[in-house]
Amino acid sequence: MDDFAAGGRRILFGLFKTIVLAGSLSPIAAKLGADGKEQLELWFALYAYALHLYFDFSGYTDIAVGLARLFGLRIEENFDWPYLKSNLREFWRSWHMSLTGFMREAVYIPLGGNRVGCARLYFNLTAVFVLIGLWHGLETHYLYWGLYHGAGMVAYRVWSSRREKAAVTPMRRAAGWLFTFHFVVFGWVLFACETSRALDVYRILLTGGSL
Repeated sequence: MDDFAAGGRRILFGLFKTIVLAGSLSPIAAKLGADGKEQLELWFALYAYALHLYFDFSGYTDIAVGLARLFGLRIEENFDWPYLKSNLREFWRSWHMSLTGFMREAVYIPLGGNRVGCARLYFNLTAVFVLIGLWHGLETHYLYWGLYHGAGMVAYRVWSSRREKAAVTPMRRAAGWLFTFHFVVFGWVLFACETSRALDVYRILLTGGSL
């Protein structure tokens, strides 16, 4: 009975996220792929897309977890508040965890993981994220999105290795969250748009279309 009640609550929570939250954001997020648009409008569309993607995807996961729970089954979680993480590694440990876990076991570890030299480690990280990008589709913008996150993970690895002894203060964690969130959000342009449109969106976001 406890499983049935918990499963029902989880299903309702998932439906609320997909229908109410993601549904209300969908018209705003759709403007990201529309021709033209003003700078401020595109920034709103980008934030809306980031939230829409999370609520929609995690909502379906909640429904799947809830359905399994109705029958007394426990399946792995797929999201763990990823937008609240303070670095890119933590983000990817909490976003689409079934995919990243599979890639870690099937690709990253067989390539040597982090038990290799720096150059090989950076190659391993990049290869994993290129494959994650191409897993979503064979279009070039998914490839560039994977490369974007691969480069981000390499940069984070280099940066964190040089600051291992630095104290983790609340201010540093807040700054890490702010940077990580916007790094991820900025990358969603490559995920959502074909390459030529993505370049136009970046140009308008950063310059207002003046270039």
